[in-house]
Amino acid sequence: MLVVAGYVSTVQDWKAFENEWNEALEKVKVPYFHMKKFIDYRKPFDNPKWRREEYRKSFLDDLIGVIARNVDYGIIKILPIANWETVNKEYCMKEEHLTPFAVSGCMAITEAYDWCKANNIPQRHIRFIFEDGDEDKGDFMHWCKKCWGFTPIFEPKNSDKPTDNPIVPLQACDFMAWEARRAETDLTAPEVNLDTYELRECFNLLLSRVSHDKYHQKWDVNNLRQLCEKHSIQKRV
Repeated sequence: MLVVAGYVSTVQDWKAFENEWNEALEKVKVPYFHMKKFIDYRKPFDNPKWRREEYRKSFLDDLIGVIARNVDYGIIKILPIANWETVNKEYCMKEEHLTPFAVSGCMAITEAYDWCKANNIPQRHIRFIFEDGDEDKGDFMHWCKKCWGFTPIFEPKNSDKPTDNPIVPLQACDFMAWEARRAETDLTAPEVNLDTYELRECFNLLLSRVSHDKYHQKWDVNNLRQLCEKHSIQKRV
């Protein structure tokens, strides 16, 4: 499953966000936030204090507060890879660079532009920064250039190298993407009772405090087929 998640905010608020986020990290003596490392108690979250549930909860509450105070809108796009593989057998998606990251990344940009339009913000005023290192990055760049005439910026979200200059807001995007992927994985597990399932407390809190599309577009085979038809992707024979 591929999840692309991010936030929209002003330059001024992103600067305030970075200051507050770094203060929250300094408070617990870690250089950056990385959700998978946090969940797995891996360095820099390997100190015994991170085994204490109340300590972990307090830290996440602080991070959620930083996000809620400084962003205007959240975006989540979910693509089950099995759905993409099904439609790729019918249409030449891979050959036309319409790979999973290209699909989800472009739809995240589309939603950001829709939000700008709804809030009377000119498209030219927004810049897109994505975490570097994702598979199919070149395909995503291809479709951005084709659809909008630009290529997004790619930067690291964190680093253990003191010479690097990571983009701090990407750590908040990583937080939301991990939680969304975890929730979607749980919800699609056959043994899960959908009537009683509850989101993780921190994800629920995050969603409740940040404006977002409550439906979080999830790509099924039907809208992937529609996407192929819209862009005249050839059918396989």
